[in-house]
Amino acid sequence: MPAGAGEPIAETPAQRDARLAWWREARFGLFLHWGPVSLQGTEISWSRANSNPAHPNKGPIPVDVYDHLYKEFNPTRFDAQRWVAVAKAAGKKYVILTAKHCDGFCLWDSNASDYNIMRMPLRRDVCAELAAAVRKEGLRIGRYYPPMDWRDPDCRTERNATYVASMQEQLRELLSRYGRIDLLWFDTDGNPAPWNQERTYRLVRSLQTEIIINYGISYFPNVSMGWDSSPRANQADKFGNLGYPFINTISGNTPERFREALEIAHKRLLARKSGPRVLTVNSWNEWTEGSYIEPDTVHG
Repeated sequence: MPAGAGEPIAETPAQRDARLAWWREARFGLFLHWGPVSLQGTEISWSRANSNPAHPNKGPIPVDVYDHLYKEFNPTRFDAQRWVAVAKAAGKKYVILTAKHCDGFCLWDSNASDYNIMRMPLRRDVCAELAAAVRKEGLRIGRYYPPMDWRDPDCRTERNATYVASMQEQLRELLSRYGRIDLLWFDTDGNPAPWNQERTYRLVRSLQTEIIINYGISYFPNVSMGWDSSPRANQADKFGNLGYPFINTISGNTPERFREALEIAHKRLLARKSGPRVLTVNSWNEWTEGSYIEPDTVHG
C-alpha cells in the first residue's frame, strides 16, 4: 500500500485481486439509509430545503424543521443484532451504513461535529453497535460518507479549507475507532467535490490499509455516475478504488409500499448475472418505529 493516494497503489495485480476477492465474491449486501429524517418518511438529505446555492438540494422540509428532527428522534428499540441477523438470513455478505449523509448528521459519537447522535434522546453510538454486530455474524462492514455537507456553513464557500479539515477529522474518527472497516463509500451530489482528494485518500489508506474505496468522485467530480449499469462496477482504478455496483433502492412510509418496492427490487437483483448486487433500504417511517427491520420485509 502507498503512503499517499495521489499515486498508484504499490501492489501487484495478484495482490490487488486478493484484496478485492471478498467483494467480488460477496455480490449481495445491505445499504442502510437511516437517521432523524426517518420521522418524516422522506428521502434523506434531499428532502431538506436549500441553505446554500452551491448545493443542489431543494427539498420541501424547511431547514429549521429538518435540522431539529434529531431532538424528536428516539428509536429506543434500535437493535443492531436484529438488523444484522435479518441481513445474514437474507444471504447478504456485507452491511454499509450511512454514517453521515449530505444533511450532515453523524450517527456516531463525534468530537469533530456536535450535530451527532449523542445529542439525540437515544445517546447511543449506532456506528459502534452496528460494527460489532456485523463482525459477530461474520459479515463485512462499510461506511457511507459524502465529502460534502449541505448544513455546514463553510462547505463550498471561501472558508472551504476549514470545512475540509473538519471533514477529514470526521473520517479519522470513523476509520480509527471501530476496528477494521472493509468499505468506504464516497458519494457525489453532482457538484464539484469540496475536498482535497489526495490528502483525504492518504488519510484513509493510512488508517485502513486494506479498505476498498469506490472511485466515483475521483474521476467524475462534477457528474454523478450511472447507478444501475456502470461499466466500471467490480473493477479497481489505479488508486485501488472500486466503481459502483448494481444497486436497487427501496423506500416506503407504509409496510405495503415498502414491500411492493422490495419485491420489484428483489426481481431485478436476481436477474443480475454478474457483478456485485446491493439492496439499499432508504429511511422508513414510524411503522417500524425507527428501530428495527421486520424479518419478513428484507429477503435475498
